[in-house]
Amino acid sequence: MLIEKTKKKSKKSVTFENPAEDGTFGDMGPFFGFSTFNGREITGSNNFRDISFRQFPIELQKEVGYRSFYGADQVEGALFGLTTSEALRPLDLKKARFQADLRGIYSSYADRSGQSPGRRLSASYVDQFDTGIGRIGFSAGVMLNDSFLPKDFYKGTTAVKPCNSIGPTASGNCTYDPNSTNALYFPTGSHTFRQQRSDEEQRAYFATIQWQPNEKWDIMIDGERSSRIQSRYRSEFALTEGFRSLTPLEIAPSGAPLRFSGETKLESLGFARTRDEKYTGYGINVRFRPTERLEIRTDLSYSRTERSQTDISASASTNDLVGPGGRIGYTLDLSHGGVPYIEFATPIDLSDHSLFTASAAARRGRDTRRDAIKAWRTDVIYELGGLLETIRLGARYSEHKRHGQLLTYQSDGIPEANVQAGNASCRRGPITTDFLADSGTNINSWAVFDPACLYTAFTGNTDYDIPLARKSGGEQDVSEKILAGYIMGNFKGELADLPVHGNIGLRVTQTRRTTRVARYTGSPDPIIDRSGSLVDFLPSANVVVEAGRGLEIEGSVYRTLLRSAIDGFNLRRVIAGPSGTIERQDPVKAWNMDLSLRYSPAPDTAISLDAYYKFLSSSAWPGDLIMPGGPVLNPALRADSLKKSYIRGAAVSLRQTFSMLPAPLDGLALEASYSFTDSNFRFNDPSATDPANPLYLFVPPSGVPGLSKHAVNLSGSWEKGNFGIGATYEYRSGFLRPTGLTANRVLGPTNYLNAYVSYRIDDHMQLRLAALNLTNEHEVLYRPVADAAAQTSYFGQTFSLSLKLRY
Repeated sequence: MLIEKTKKKSKKSVTFENPAEDGTFGDMGPFFGFSTFNGREITGSNNFRDISFRQFPIELQKEVGYRSFYGADQVEGALFGLTTSEALRPLDLKKARFQADLRGIYSSYADRSGQSPGRRLSASYVDQFDTGIGRIGFSAGVMLNDSFLPKDFYKGTTAVKPCNSIGPTASGNCTYDPNSTNALYFPTGSHTFRQQRSDEEQRAYFATIQWQPNEKWDIMIDGERSSRIQSRYRSEFALTEGFRSLTPLEIAPSGAPLRFSGETKLESLGFARTRDEKYTGYGINVRFRPTERLEIRTDLSYSRTERSQTDISASASTNDLVGPGGRIGYTLDLSHGGVPYIEFATPIDLSDHSLFTASAAARRGRDTRRDAIKAWRTDVIYELGGLLETIRLGARYSEHKRHGQLLTYQSDGIPEANVQAGNASCRRGPITTDFLADSGTNINSWAVFDPACLYTAFTGNTDYDIPLARKSGGEQDVSEKILAGYIMGNFKGELADLPVHGNIGLRVTQTRRTTRVARYTGSPDPIIDRSGSLVDFLPSANVVVEAGRGLEIEGSVYRTLLRSAIDGFNLRRVIAGPSGTIERQDPVKAWNMDLSLRYSPAPDTAISLDAYYKFLSSSAWPGDLIMPGGPVLNPALRADSLKKSYIRGAAVSLRQTFSMLPAPLDGLALEASYSFTDSNFRFNDPSATDPANPLYLFVPPSGVPGLSKHAVNLSGSWEKGNFGIGATYEYRSGFLRPTGLTANRVLGPTNYLNAYVSYRIDDHMQLRLAALNLTNEHEVLYRPVADAAAQTSYFGQTFSLSLKLRY
């Protein structure tokens, strides 16, 4: 994502150059992040509390920023600061304005799937009026976005276990014997190649009315509506028996099997998904200033996200034409990259549809979620003058409710006639051409079936709501009520003849949560947990010293808490097996110490140094919740390392413009930043494919989810007259990207190069050509050890051409 960052005091502002993408700040990921819109917590359908900012038209946002210091007046919920978005207040603009952005988007990977170029249209209008009842301003915007997410995948299943056997075993699958002297290795249960076509249609609308009847009153009403319809169509080819008859031929020192032989069935699967997600939000904000010193602010808001998702899939495995039991021998080589090269023991035409008529199956899944928040807050600001410049008092109350239901149906005993009919009538060509052409693999095509056709042929119906034979899944209802109050004083004065300002405050929160969980298999009775009341005290202090000659020093000490996912009790929630088990844990809390030095010796130069230290703590609730018949929790699930964990880091950044140089070099600007992060936080792998040998006993734990140890950002631009050109380079070292709460995966280092060229036609129109991922970077996830590629995805380069209008 091409972004332009400016830093002033403890806030980073961001202007999005690609509004189709969400913003990220530094190394902060959703695990430790928290976001607000207009100072309000916003609903979402994911499992975290961050916001997808792209659901709001960027043209009507005053700013999107990141506050590293967490003050007492800010909504609590994050350890790594607060990502904020503020709607434009129409009367602040003081003039009418019309904006539009017409954009076409091209991706070679989408083109290979037969997808048309993407398009995005956004338009907004802002105006103000002086009337007999005061000043009135309004803004309205619309965004229409048709986009795609092209990717070529290789992936191994998250089912990984330790083995040291060689060749066939009594069970057929590899095993681990602690008394064996054979080398240890970590195979995966299956190997899958995925062709995918993904489309998204988004419609977003936004409106604001602001009314100032006189100098004392300022009233604003805003409303947002967003609709996103996603469709995903994919075909998968898999080696489904990744543990069977394994003979390791090359093992990395970490235990990653780089080359091995085995025996497996092959499978072709067709999959289709439709997701309909709607967001609705509205609120009223009132500011009343009865005197010159006193201001009262009140905000009432409602936010709701609803998701309905339907998945259908149908699959068939190889028959006896490839070998006895439909199995074939193979040698798999992962020693040269993240995608394997596979040689089969006997010649086979993977594109021969007639080979796939065994072990037929059909599945249907329905995932529905409804997330709603009602909130109220009031702030009182009183100007005292003197050293204690202002004092702020406030309170906030919110009710957050989440309902989720996941249903999965699977067929049993599909008649042979249905299988043969589906195989004959549902054949189709590849979803994409030149599949994984950049990876070096020899698996580039296979027998593809239309998923809707095959599902209908196998089940005998076209109604995807008709249940199949076996039902699984569950549902959950969560109610969270939060009451918070704070007091904060802002001071301004001198220290040793140096100007000083800052604030000190205390926020107190009370959290009540009730959760109901039910499974459709195993015990039919739901469990209900009323977590009682949690009270947290969050003090904060911030001091800024203006040392003169362009030097500014800022120090902060504050306490934060991390609210877990709304549908979880804590950091890790697991409903495992036929019944399930849930562990409860307090929200994670942290003491934070931040120090920043900002030096600007000249208008063209800015240098900043930042350092921080966070000491984390948490404690388990008394006892676990165990649904009858459920398994005992794997000890690796407990986040005991949080009791004495720290996260510490430092960053340096430099920004330089060259207006002092002669033309045309005076239009040149450069920016560079580097950050380093270190932590003793440990995230054990929770999986136990082999219950007697859980992975956490064999592999080292991972670090903080979403946090890289090293990050580098470089950008350069040249603007002169009507022309502009620029580029950004982004590097991140590897970081933990877990698969939900069931498996640890580490994303390897990534390097991205983006660029743009712009031309201003006149004062109202600008053309812009942007390119993302010019180096054709791809992503590799490793699990459970280094060198063991668990997922590799290629997505290619993306180009956009836009015309921006502004009047």
